[in-house]
Amino acid sequence: MLARKRAGGSCLGSKIIPGATIKDKYSVNGREDSKVANNDSTCTVRVAFHSTSMFEVWFITGVSSGLGFEMALQALQQGFRVIGTVRNKQRAAKEITAIEGAGGTIVVLDITDAEACYRVFAEADKIHGQIDVLVNNAGASYLGALEDFTYVTITIYWGAALTCKRIDSDEEVQAQMDLCFGAPYRLIRAALPSYRRRRTGTIVNISSSAGIDGIAACGLYAASKFALEGFSEALAREVEVYNVKVVIVEPGAFRTNFLGAYIRSKSTTNLVHYPAAQASFDKFDAWSGKQPGDTVKGAAAIVRVASGKGTNGPQVGKAMRLPLGNDCVARLEAKIKSMKDDLDGNRSLSESTNHDDLK
Repeated sequence: MLARKRAGGSCLGSKIIPGATIKDKYSVNGREDSKVANNDSTCTVRVAFHSTSMFEVWFITGVSSGLGFEMALQALQQGFRVIGTVRNKQRAAKEITAIEGAGGTIVVLDITDAEACYRVFAEADKIHGQIDVLVNNAGASYLGALEDFTYVTITIYWGAALTCKRIDSDEEVQAQMDLCFGAPYRLIRAALPSYRRRRTGTIVNISSSAGIDGIAACGLYAASKFALEGFSEALAREVEVYNVKVVIVEPGAFRTNFLGAYIRSKSTTNLVHYPAAQASFDKFDAWSGKQPGDTVKGAAAIVRVASGKGTNGPQVGKAMRLPLGNDCVARLEAKIKSMKDDLDGNRSLSESTNHDDLK
């Protein structure tokens, strides 16, 4: 399959172009090449390049509601091809109808199933021949006082005697980390071989304002998002050589079902000892359905930045983080100020800890 620069597929071969000269140039992976073998007035030009599909293909997890659903629609409206995942088709019938009606494809994926992550991504990759943009959006939040994750009290009978015993478990901790860190990690690993081979791709990891600033009752959720952000920073440095972009999206409070769908800790025994955690729950209950963020506008911003098109689109590759919402911007600014205050207040002490022979 031979041509001058074209949009779509991989090309390697020769083409006879009457009248071509050594000065004719062809774009190869973003540079210009002109390798020719003259034969009178005809040149055989061998062009080797890899380019992305004419239609950018997006793989978005968790499109059954909220930002994921709106991102799928926004990307389709921009002319991109979209493959979206849902965990249960029956529960998301209305959203699936809307996405498929707009030209999208829906696949079933439980992101906590490690084998399924690799299998479904590989199957999705074959639908359009490649995946250009991976959006790790699906997730859930476990909220509660940190001391309450997770322990249970069981009753043991020894003959006539009765003993109560506390058993600690990391079940909820592991579940939270797997949802918001383990699952994105698996899908990224699945995508990277193709991205490296094609020397292009974009990874969008949906974090949270909790990935900037942990608050009471959100400790586990914040830990999973902090992990995702640290991982994303390191990943960006590793894949930069392959022209792969990494974007961390930090939404504030958007009017989704987040505040109505979080998972409470199995135990609430110690919540009474932590008024700050209880205050967070009270705020969430009062705020549910009244969050300031507009999911349509938030999704549009993500699609613009991830695709490099439209207002602020050129920021892709220049800014790794995309905070969304006035509340998120305020939390980020407060966190930066707090960190700077800590740095300035401890600078002399921090800089006094090297070996003396290095002074």
